[in-house]
Amino acid sequence: MNDGILPHHREYEEGILGAVILEPQLYDDLSSVLKYQDFYVERHQWIFCMIGDMKDNGIPVDLVTLRQSLEDAGELDHAGGTCYLTYLTERSVIAESVGYYAGIVKRDSRMRKLWEVFIEGARAVEKGADEEEVCKIAGKLSQAESAPAGRRLKPVPSSELRHIQPPPSLWADVIYPKCITQLNSEPGAGKSTLAYNICGLGATGQPFLGIPFSKRLKSLYVDLETPDFLIRHKIELICGGLPADLHVLDNLDLGEDFRELLSLSREEKYDLVVLDTQSRAFAMDKENDNAEANYMAGLLKRIAREAGCAILLIHHSTKSDEGKAVYRGRGASAIAGAVDVVVNVDVLTDDTLRMSVEKNRIQQSSTKLFIKKAGEDRFEPCAGPGPGEESGFAIYRVQDAIIDILSGSLVPLRTGEIAKAVRAGENIDERTVFRALGRLAQAGKIHKPKKGFYEIRSTGQLTN
Repeated sequence: MNDGILPHHREYEEGILGAVILEPQLYDDLSSVLKYQDFYVERHQWIFCMIGDMKDNGIPVDLVTLRQSLEDAGELDHAGGTCYLTYLTERSVIAESVGYYAGIVKRDSRMRKLWEVFIEGARAVEKGADEEEVCKIAGKLSQAESAPAGRRLKPVPSSELRHIQPPPSLWADVIYPKCITQLNSEPGAGKSTLAYNICGLGATGQPFLGIPFSKRLKSLYVDLETPDFLIRHKIELICGGLPADLHVLDNLDLGEDFRELLSLSREEKYDLVVLDTQSRAFAMDKENDNAEANYMAGLLKRIAREAGCAILLIHHSTKSDEGKAVYRGRGASAIAGAVDVVVNVDVLTDDTLRMSVEKNRIQQSSTKLFIKKAGEDRFEPCAGPGPGEESGFAIYRVQDAIIDILSGSLVPLRTGEIAKAVRAGENIDERTVFRALGRLAQAGKIHKPKKGFYEIRSTGQLTN
C-alpha cells in the first residue's frame, strides 16, 4: 500500500485503467465490481467515469477517443492530461490479473468507507449526540462491510450448460483451433521442416502425408532461427511457390510483444501460429523456471482462446530418454503440463522419422505416424520399420470411409455392417475400425442412437 492516511493501492488502480484503455471489453465485467467512487485517486475517478459514459453512448474506447472525450467535456486536466493517459497504458496489467486487482481496489474502498463511518460516529459522540443517533451511524458499519466486492468466480448450474462439441482437428491429431501443441525433437531431426510443411501445404489446400486439412490454413510462422533467404527457398520447395496465406515473422519476445501478437492474431484471423523455437520466443532468464514457464503458458492460452487460433511450439528435446515421454521437452516441465497436445519426433534411421502423439486432451489418441524423407524438405508416409508396428495413417483413411458409408445410409448401421463395408475397401483389421468409430463418436461426428448402431450426427443431437 502506498503512503497515505487511507488504504489505497495507486499502482493497482493505474494497472486496471491502463488495461481497460487497451482492452475496453474488460470494462463490462469491471463495472459490475467497481464504481468510479471506488478509486482513491481523483483523476482515476474522472477517467473511469468517462469510459463508462463512452460505452453507454456507443463511442469506441481507445487512447485517442478517450483523450478527445475528456477534452470535449473540459475534464482532460482533471484526468491528468494526455501524457498521463499514455502513462496508464504503459502501466497496464494483463487481463487475467484485472479481477485480482479490482478485488483489492474494492476492498480498499470498503475500508475507507468503514473509516469514514468510525470518524462520523466518534465526532457524534464527541458532540454529545443522543444514543439513537449514534446507533443509526453505527448501523452504517454493517452496510459498508456487506458492500459487494465483486467476484471473479461465477458458478453456473449444470442445467444451464450448453453442449459444446470438441474442436475439430485442423490436421491429424496434432493441430486444433484454440489449443496449444508442443512438437519436440532433438536438433536437426526435421521438426521445423515438418512445421513448414503443415503451414505451407495447409495454405495451399494440399494434403500433408496423405492427410487432408479440414480447411485452408492462414498461418503465421515466427522463425527465430532460419535466415530469410533459406526460409524462402524452403517454402518454394514444399509448395512450389510462395502462398499468400503463409506469413513469416523473424523477431519476437513473447513477454514484451504479447499484446501486439494478440492484436495481430485477432486482426489477421490466423488459423495457426508457429513459434520456432519455444526457447527463443519465451526468452526466459532460466529455462527450468516453472513459475515463469506457467506465466508464458498463460499468455499463449489467452492468444489461442481470444484469437481462436492453434499454436504450435517447436521445441528441442532432452538427449536422455528417461522419464515420461510427455516431458521430453528441454527445460521447465510446466509447459508440457499446460499444453493440450504433445508430439515427439524420433529419428529411426537416416531417412525415417516417427511422430508420436504422447498427450492429447481433445480426444484419446496415441497415434504414431511413420514418415520417410522424400527429397529436400519433403516427406511421405511409410510403414513402421519393425514387424507389427502399425502406422497411424490407416486410422484417418478408415475414419473417412466410415463417414462416407454412414452419409450414404438413410438408417443407422450396425457396427458389424460398418466394419465389413470398410474392410472391403481397406486392408486393415477390425480393431482399427472400432478405434475409428470410437474417435468419431468422441469428436461428435457420428452418433450412437442405440447400442451397436451408428449414424451421422444431426443438428441438436447430444452424445450419449
